[in-house]
Amino acid sequence: MVVQNLANPISCVRYFEFAFADEVFAKRYGRRNGVKALDISSPRLWPFWLAEKRAAHVTMVNADGNDIAVSRGLSQFLKNSDQIVLLDNVNATRLPFDEDCFDVTTSISVIEHINGEGDVRMVSEVSRVTRSGGLAVLTFPVKPTFENEYRETDPYGTQQPVPGKGFFFQRFYDVQSIRARILQSHDCKEFARRYYVESPPGWFAEYERTWIERGLEWTVNDPIFMCEHFVDAGSEHPTDRMGVCCLALEVR
Repeated sequence: MVVQNLANPISCVRYFEFAFADEVFAKRYGRRNGVKALDISSPRLWPFWLAEKRAAHVTMVNADGNDIAVSRGLSQFLKNSDQIVLLDNVNATRLPFDEDCFDVTTSISVIEHINGEGDVRMVSEVSRVTRSGGLAVLTFPVKPTFENEYRETDPYGTQQPVPGKGFFFQRFYDVQSIRARILQSHDCKEFARRYYVESPPGWFAEYERTWIERGLEWTVNDPIFMCEHFVDAGSEHPTDRMGVCCLALEVR
């Protein structure tokens, strides 16, 4: 784990997702200290960054007890470790907090992995625990048409097998599902949106197959891969390729 964190501290499209989240955070809160942030299961480097570089008070939750245990061990080495609270085995669709607890809630590349209507329930919970005027920052993969992806194994240990399909892994959102599952059903308004898309079309699927086969040996090249094979598409949803949507919502 230590070797992996050192060799590949930021993986894949997190380069774009982290940058977007930090830009939105800085735009809203500037240099203000003590912002109360909730992070739901993001790669741990992001909430660590919020505490260390943005002086935020961060509560980290995760349904994966093993993942949060590793985060707890690593957090003690941070300068602002006293500003981080870590909670084990928290379900994002039933957050154990009162209303209006946090100034900002972030969840990087998580919502797509919650099966069924769990993504809808999670956004409802996020809007409940985030203060009016606060921000919710979500990122997730997108395609021209809606798609559910299944795999032979369950990498997070959170899914039940679906007969004939395997284990649910993630969904790819299209324009309609973003509107229906994330925007329309909750008391939020869009604050910022940006897309990063693969180049050429189909590149990411091949990258992912090789990643699964070769692991760290392959992903150490992520900084180069991301620079060469992803482009900033602004606010335009892709019409012919896969991408990632970075979305910030203002809770009303």
